[in-house]
Amino acid sequence: MIYIVCGPIYTNHQYGTIGANKVAVPDAFFKAFLIESNGTYAAIGFLMQNVPEHQDLKASSMSIDELEDIIHLDLFHNLDDAVENEIEAQVVKRYWGI
Repeated sequence: MIYIVCGPIYTNHQYGTIGANKVAVPDAFFKAFLIESNGTYAAIGFLMQNVPEHQDLKASSMSIDELEDIIHLDLFHNLDDAVENEIEAQVVKRYWGI
C-alpha cells in the first residue's frame, strides 16, 4: 500500500495572487510518501521551492518529522504511535533510490 500526501506551502506570499479570484501562489510544495508492505513501513518527505531552477531531489528530501515541523500538520496520524514515531523520525534515502 502506498499513501501520498501533497500540498502547497505559504510562507512569505512572495508570489502574490493570480486570476480574477486572486488565488494565492504557493512559495513551495510538499509531498510525503508512506509505503507499507507486509507490516514493514518506510516514509520520506520532500519540499520543493516554487522556482524554475532545477532542485536536487536528495537535497530536497527529509524525514516526515522534519516536514511536519515545517508545514504544521500531522500527516500519518492514523498509524499506531510506535510505528509513527519510528518511521517519521528517519529516512533511509538508499531505500528510495536517492
